Amino acid sequence: NRTYIAQFENYPVTTIIINPNAGNIIYMGTSQGGFFASKDYGETWSALEWITGRVTDVTANPKNSDEIYVVTSDRGLFRSEDGGRTWLGFSKELSRISARQNILQLVISPTNTNILYLAVANGLIKSIDHGKTWAFVQVLIPPKALPVDTITINPKDSDRMYVGVGTLVYRTEDGGTNWSVQKLDITKRIAIMVIDEKDPKNILMGLKVVKKQ
Repeated sequence: NRTYIAQFENYPVTTIIINPNAGNIIYMGTSQGGFFASKDYGETWSALEWITGRVTDVTANPKNSDEIYVVTSDRGLFRSEDGGRTWLGFSKELSRISARQNILQLVISPTNTNILYLAVANGLIKSIDHGKTWAFVQVLIPPKALPVDTITINPKDSDRMYVGVGTLVYRTEDGGTNWSVQKLDITKRIAIMVIDEKDPKNILMGLKVVKKQ
């Protein structure tokens, strides 16, 4: 059943997640900059915030579902600590390291929710203090392979992390100090990676076609 229709054809739904502590609550982001919430399993929707910029990712804190992060492609990162009613932006913090633009994904550490990772156009960045300060993670990514497209963390061992860049998969087993890289025999870019929570040896990957400029 179709429960939401965008106002304009060129502004589709871009991301959707389920509240980790309440399955009836669903959050949705659109390329028009809308952040929507449903409290009835997606039957009806309410617009909680309109952000100027395409929403590329929505993430909820697994230990505090009132804490929600919204990533936009051209206006940076926003956080709500009251279920989406009010928002705090991180433009100043990210601009200090020239990482505000073209953010694709945010990932929260499953064991320490003060640790945040962002996939950005010019690399991988990390905050260990809930977003107050940020720094680039030292991953040796060839300039032609950028941007970082996706990040995923092992839910049972947060030191094990995978980063997708183009057709490359970077892996660390020590929280980002050392990295190994594997080039996949594919022609499309890696769009998303998800680790099976029941069996972390299983990793699912989705691909995307990128139009050449």
